[in-house]
Amino acid sequence: MKAIVFAETGGPEVLALADVPRPDVRPGAVLIKNHAIGVNFADTRFRQGTYTIKPKLPDSPGMEVAGVIEAVGDGVTNLRPGMRAAAFTSRAYAEYCVSPAFMVIPLPDSVGFVDGAAFLIQVLTAYHLLHTADSTGPGRSVLVHSAAGGVGLAAVQLAKVAGARVLEPYRATPRQASRRRTAPTRSSTTRGRSSRTRCCD
Repeated sequence: MKAIVFAETGGPEVLALADVPRPDVRPGAVLIKNHAIGVNFADTRFRQGTYTIKPKLPDSPGMEVAGVIEAVGDGVTNLRPGMRAAAFTSRAYAEYCVSPAFMVIPLPDSVGFVDGAAFLIQVLTAYHLLHTADSTGPGRSVLVHSAAGGVGLAAVQLAKVAGARVLEPYRATPRQASRRRTAPTRSSTTRGRSSRTRCCD
């Protein structure tokens, strides 16, 4: 199969397209034919050799994927070949990957592969912070830094759905200025620097 691999740590120039053996399905795991992958900051750190998990060179980056289950290993009863799924995995920058069954989520037909691959790390991180690490709901205020990023955008939406009041401090960077603004703003000052806070009630 085709995969993006790197034989040494470094910048994006170390990535190369290569032919590698297709992984075999293992007991308790599923083999997924990848249709879309997530590209995350952690993948960059992994490629650089600075992430918590170190690469075993040569290696491939990638931790989230969406695709179609090709095969299931012994002991897997809740998933079957042909199912659309999103999964936490490793070495996702490839045509196929293997993921433990407990890290695979069936993907509804209404959710595309690209959205499914982008959902896992960012949205579940935001959900964990709002609803597992704490309790978010009506009467609560949530301050979301970096609301223009993936986790921040998800946190704003999830907090609003939960009925919380959401505050988003930001500066007028080109990235933030390009965001569609749908709520009133108010001025504030932090450490002597002028900033603005979006108030999303």
